[in-house]
Amino acid sequence: LGKKGRFRFRPAGGSFLPPARNIGVKIDYPDPAVFNQTLGIVAGRYQAPNFTFIFPENLAVGDPPVPLNFSDLMFLVNGSGPWGGFSNQPIGQLNPWPGAGAPNLSCTSTGGGTPPPPGSTASASYSAAATPIVAGTLVTLSAAGSTPTNGPFTWTQIVNAGDPAVTLGTPSALTATFTAPTVASNTNLTFQVSVGGNNSTTPAIATVTVPIAPPAAPAPPSISASSAPVNPVASGAKVTLSATGVDPAGGTLTYTWVAPQGVTLTPSGTNGAQQTFTAPTVPSGSAPSTLSFAVTARSSASGLTATSNVAVTVNPIIDVVTITSAVYRTLKGSLTVNVTDITPGIKLTATMNINNPATGKPWTGVMGPTTPPAQGNYTIIFTGVNQPTKVTVTSSAGGSASSAVTRVRQ
Repeated sequence: LGKKGRFRFRPAGGSFLPPARNIGVKIDYPDPAVFNQTLGIVAGRYQAPNFTFIFPENLAVGDPPVPLNFSDLMFLVNGSGPWGGFSNQPIGQLNPWPGAGAPNLSCTSTGGGTPPPPGSTASASYSAAATPIVAGTLVTLSAAGSTPTNGPFTWTQIVNAGDPAVTLGTPSALTATFTAPTVASNTNLTFQVSVGGNNSTTPAIATVTVPIAPPAAPAPPSISASSAPVNPVASGAKVTLSATGVDPAGGTLTYTWVAPQGVTLTPSGTNGAQQTFTAPTVPSGSAPSTLSFAVTARSSASGLTATSNVAVTVNPIIDVVTITSAVYRTLKGSLTVNVTDITPGIKLTATMNINNPATGKPWTGVMGPTTPPAQGNYTIIFTGVNQPTKVTVTSSAGGSASSAVTRVRQ
């Protein structure tokens, strides 16, 4: 027996296809007693989903399974169109299709209604005040290019094992900053930005990796050394040694000198950069003496050192040449020059101020050196020469002297 208020529908027979997803009932008589136009409610109207679908079954045990006729459910074949009336969110054909092959669509829907708010997109990048990025470098993270452009933005660091944690400045802004930490080896720090996210959108996520390099190994100072006056210097001269340098570590430099044996350095200044000494006496007739000095600069910041060398050449003492007489004898046509020089092993060269007709150059003559070395008085006689008015004697030890020529009749 039927119950009061129950609705039952029985087809009169035949194929009642296609089955519907929803069942609606409308009672036209008597006229609806309640009607709410604002809410769309009308008495005598009812709609509900169909919860039960009965598919064919085997007639005998062991028969091949009867294929289920999902293709007769048009709301699965064609979908139900835009969800909630929003054209950018269509509900299409069931996928994957439960069967051998998906059937062709028998109809399509263009949808309508007001689309939902656009979704969020995220983009993340970084820039640094200097590269490579080492401790103390300011790094700026940027979500430029993300939507919505006004966020909200949320920056966080993804800390992997061994990564140093950093403090982000303005983590809820389009850009966030942090100061690169000190790392022992090349390290990649990962940061994530969440963009958007509210009652109508899902936040978008993007990540960016920032490479951090360990501090560069400190470099030693750069140093150079010099001496004044310019080489060579005279025996007994006062010499100034100077060193200059640059410390890449930013510290101050102190200088330490090493002098050859027998030379005493006197500092001039507070950091040892300048030193003075008196050049030793190199005997006349000796070869010039070369003195080698080394200076080392040490950095107060890194402790590293650098060394430079400078050489000072000291000339021997200039010997004293004295012309005791220069006499020209007119009858003999000869010039006799007497010289004194106490420097042993030297060579004296006498030069007249007249030319030799054969060579076109001044007349010259050599006295010494003697074997074994002698010192004291030297004499040279030129014969068959015209009378000069002046004679000059130079020594291989650097000394020199000039004298007028005395004329006698002999």
